Amino acid sequence: LEGMRRRLERYTSGKTSTAEDQIFEYYQRLVRCSICNEREKSVVIARPACFHAFCEHCINERVKVRNRKCPRCAKQFGADDVQKLYL
Repeated sequence: LEGMRRRLERYTSGKTSTAEDQIFEYYQRLVRCSICNEREKSVVIARPACFHAFCEHCINERVKVRNRKCPRCAKQFGADDVQKLYL
């Protein structure tokens, strides 16, 4: 919890919008896919134990072009290792 509080403070420093808007923007960024930054995270790479989450479209594209390394930590994964994420 303390780590999230520090990240929120870093994110909100220097912004002029209301605190509620800043908190909403922060949590919205947490839910968005870090590859495309457009869609919500909907799948997780579970088997190599990295548990990084992305949108299904971005991960399916990586599987399709055989670039099966986690975009975040570069651990290899297979199509079987991708599981649905329920937020």
